[in-house]
Amino acid sequence: MDMSFWNKILKVIGIGICMLSCTIQTDRESDIYNINIEQEISEYRERFIELYTSNALDDTESQMNIEEFEIDYDGNNGEPVTLIKYTDSYGEVLRYQLHFYGETMHCSIDYYLCRDFVLVSKECNYYSSWVLTAGYSDVLYSSIENWIIFDNAVYILHDDGELEEIEEMQMEIPLIEEIETYRLY
Repeated sequence: MDMSFWNKILKVIGIGICMLSCTIQTDRESDIYNINIEQEISEYRERFIELYTSNALDDTESQMNIEEFEIDYDGNNGEPVTLIKYTDSYGEVLRYQLHFYGETMHCSIDYYLCRDFVLVSKECNYYSSWVLTAGYSDVLYSSIENWIIFDNAVYILHDDGELEEIEEMQMEIPLIEEIETYRLY
Protein backbone atom coordinates (compact mmCIF):
# COMPACT_ATOMS: atom_id res chain seq x y z
CA MET A 1 0.00 0.00 0.00
CA ASP A 2 1.13 3.48 -0.66
CA MET A 3 2.02 5.89 2.14
CA SER A 4 -0.81 8.31 1.33
CA PHE A 5 -3.32 5.64 2.44
CA TRP A 6 -1.61 5.32 5.84
CA ASN A 7 -1.29 9.09 6.14
CA LYS A 8 -5.06 9.39 5.57
CA ILE A 9 -5.75 6.71 8.22
CA LEU A 10 -3.47 8.45 10.73
CA LYS A 11 -5.11 11.77 9.94
CA VAL A 12 -8.61 10.29 10.54
CA ILE A 13 -7.45 8.69 13.79
CA GLY A 14 -5.92 12.01 14.86
CA ILE A 15 -9.13 13.88 14.09
CA GLY A 16 -11.13 11.26 16.03
CA ILE A 17 -8.84 11.62 19.06
CA CYS A 18 -9.05 15.40 18.86
CA MET A 19 -12.84 15.24 18.62
CA LEU A 20 -12.98 12.88 21.60
CA SER A 21 -10.80 15.11 23.78
CA CYS A 22 -12.66 18.23 22.69
CA THR A 23 -15.97 16.54 23.47
CA ILE A 24 -14.78 15.50 26.92
CA GLN A 25 -13.61 19.02 27.67
CA THR A 26 -16.80 20.56 26.29
CA ASP A 27 -18.99 18.13 28.25
CA ARG A 28 -17.24 19.07 31.50
CA GLU A 29 -17.64 22.76 30.81
CA SER A 30 -21.20 22.40 29.59
CA ASP A 31 -22.34 21.19 33.01
CA ILE A 32 -21.61 24.53 34.69
CA TYR A 33 -22.74 26.47 31.63
CA ASN A 34 -26.07 24.61 31.52
CA ILE A 35 -26.93 25.94 34.97
CA ASN A 36 -28.68 29.29 35.15
CA ILE A 37 -26.38 30.66 37.87
CA GLU A 38 -28.18 33.97 38.26
CA GLN A 39 -31.56 32.28 38.65
CA GLU A 40 -30.24 29.72 41.15
CA ILE A 41 -28.64 32.47 43.25
CA SER A 42 -31.90 34.41 43.17
CA GLU A 43 -33.89 31.34 44.26
CA TYR A 44 -31.38 30.67 47.05
CA ARG A 45 -31.66 34.26 48.31
CA GLU A 46 -35.46 34.15 48.27
CA ARG A 47 -35.50 30.91 50.26
CA PHE A 48 -32.90 32.21 52.71
CA ILE A 49 -34.83 35.44 53.32
CA GLU A 50 -38.06 33.49 53.73
CA LEU A 51 -36.51 31.21 56.37
CA TYR A 52 -34.64 34.06 58.07
CA THR A 53 -37.76 36.17 58.49
CA SER A 54 -40.21 33.30 59.01
CA ASN A 55 -41.23 34.40 62.51
CA ALA A 56 -40.82 38.16 62.10
CA LEU A 57 -44.56 38.95 62.04
CA ASP A 58 -45.94 36.28 64.32
CA ASP A 59 -44.92 34.39 67.41
CA THR A 60 -43.98 31.12 65.74
CA GLU A 61 -40.77 29.14 66.01
CA SER A 62 -37.99 30.30 63.71
CA GLN A 63 -37.27 28.13 60.69
CA MET A 64 -33.59 29.02 60.81
CA ASN A 65 -30.93 28.28 63.38
CA ILE A 66 -27.88 30.52 63.65
CA GLU A 67 -24.84 29.34 65.59
CA GLU A 68 -21.67 31.33 66.18
CA PHE A 69 -18.28 29.87 67.10
CA GLU A 70 -14.79 31.25 67.69
CA ILE A 71 -12.31 29.04 65.85
CA ASP A 72 -8.55 28.93 65.58
CA TYR A 73 -7.76 29.16 61.90
CA ASP A 74 -4.10 29.05 60.93
CA GLY A 75 -4.61 31.46 58.03
CA ASN A 76 -5.31 34.47 60.28
CA ASN A 77 -1.93 34.79 62.03
CA GLY A 78 -3.21 33.30 65.27
CA GLU A 79 -6.07 35.78 65.57
CA PRO A 80 -9.49 34.26 66.33
CA VAL A 81 -11.93 33.83 63.49
CA THR A 82 -15.70 33.90 63.92
CA LEU A 83 -17.61 31.13 62.16
CA ILE A 84 -21.36 31.52 61.77
CA LYS A 85 -23.39 28.54 60.60
CA TYR A 86 -26.93 28.93 59.27
CA THR A 87 -29.15 25.84 59.14
CA ASP A 88 -32.81 25.26 58.44
CA SER A 89 -35.16 23.57 60.93
CA TYR A 90 -34.24 20.16 59.44
CA GLY A 91 -30.53 20.67 60.13
CA GLU A 92 -29.54 21.31 56.50
CA VAL A 93 -26.64 23.78 56.32
CA LEU A 94 -27.59 26.78 54.19
CA ARG A 95 -24.60 29.06 54.64
CA TYR A 96 -21.32 29.51 56.41
CA GLN A 97 -19.86 32.90 57.19
CA LEU A 98 -16.34 33.65 58.39
CA HIS A 99 -15.16 36.94 59.91
CA PHE A 100 -11.45 37.75 59.92
CA TYR A 101 -10.11 40.82 61.68
CA GLY A 102 -6.77 42.52 61.34
CA GLU A 103 -5.37 45.79 62.66
CA THR A 104 -6.75 47.84 59.78
CA MET A 105 -9.16 45.47 58.05
CA HIS A 106 -12.17 43.22 58.37
CA CYS A 107 -13.04 40.42 55.92
CA SER A 108 -16.28 38.53 55.68
CA ILE A 109 -16.40 35.35 53.58
CA ASP A 110 -19.80 33.86 52.81
CA TYR A 111 -20.31 30.33 51.51
CA TYR A 112 -23.81 30.07 50.05
CA LEU A 113 -24.72 26.41 49.60
CA CYS A 114 -26.91 26.62 46.50
CA ARG A 115 -28.62 23.59 44.96
CA ASP A 116 -25.99 22.82 42.25
CA PHE A 117 -22.93 24.77 43.40
CA VAL A 118 -21.39 26.83 46.19
CA LEU A 119 -21.23 30.59 45.74
CA VAL A 120 -18.36 32.11 47.70
CA SER A 121 -18.25 35.86 48.26
CA LYS A 122 -15.40 37.64 50.02
CA GLU A 123 -15.77 41.26 51.10
CA CYS A 124 -12.85 43.07 52.70
CA ASN A 125 -12.99 46.55 54.20
CA TYR A 126 -9.67 48.27 54.75
CA TYR A 127 -9.72 51.14 57.24
CA SER A 128 -7.69 54.33 57.31
CA SER A 129 -6.67 53.60 60.91
CA TRP A 130 -6.64 50.73 63.35
CA VAL A 131 -10.06 49.11 63.69
CA LEU A 132 -10.22 49.80 67.43
CA THR A 133 -9.31 53.49 67.20
CA ALA A 134 -12.31 55.39 68.63
CA GLY A 135 -13.90 57.74 66.13
CA TYR A 136 -11.59 56.74 63.29
CA SER A 137 -13.27 53.82 61.59
CA ASP A 138 -13.46 55.27 58.08
CA VAL A 139 -13.33 52.67 55.34
CA LEU A 140 -10.40 53.57 53.11
CA TYR A 141 -11.38 51.08 50.41
CA SER A 142 -13.27 47.81 49.93
CA SER A 143 -12.86 44.80 47.71
CA ILE A 144 -15.33 42.11 46.73
CA GLU A 145 -14.48 38.80 45.05
CA ASN A 146 -16.90 36.06 44.01
CA TRP A 147 -16.30 32.43 43.08
CA ILE A 148 -18.39 29.45 42.07
CA ILE A 149 -17.33 25.99 43.27
CA PHE A 150 -18.84 23.33 41.06
CA ASP A 151 -17.94 19.65 40.77
CA ASN A 152 -14.42 20.06 42.25
CA ALA A 153 -13.69 23.02 39.96
CA VAL A 154 -13.41 26.68 40.98
CA TYR A 155 -14.46 29.60 38.80
CA ILE A 156 -14.08 33.32 39.29
CA LEU A 157 -17.50 34.91 38.86
CA HIS A 158 -16.78 38.21 37.13
CA ASP A 159 -19.10 41.22 37.43
CA ASP A 160 -20.40 40.63 33.89
CA GLY A 161 -21.41 37.05 34.78
CA GLU A 162 -18.52 35.43 32.93
CA LEU A 163 -16.80 32.44 34.52
CA GLU A 164 -13.05 31.86 34.52
CA GLU A 165 -11.73 28.54 35.79
CA ILE A 166 -8.86 28.76 38.28
CA GLU A 167 -6.99 26.47 40.64
CA GLU A 168 -8.41 26.07 44.18
CA MET A 169 -5.28 27.54 45.74
CA GLN A 170 -5.76 30.81 43.83
CA MET A 171 -8.81 31.64 45.98
CA GLU A 172 -6.53 32.07 49.02
CA ILE A 173 -9.40 31.42 51.43
CA PRO A 174 -10.43 28.41 53.51
CA LEU A 175 -12.14 25.76 51.43
CA ILE A 176 -15.55 24.41 52.40
CA GLU A 177 -13.93 21.15 53.56
CA GLU A 178 -11.77 23.09 56.02
CA ILE A 179 -14.77 24.98 57.37
CA GLU A 180 -16.75 21.80 57.87
CA THR A 181 -13.98 20.41 60.08
CA TYR A 182 -14.85 23.21 62.53
CA ARG A 183 -18.56 22.38 62.48
CA LEU A 184 -19.93 21.61 65.87
CA TYR A 185 -22.97 19.33 66.09
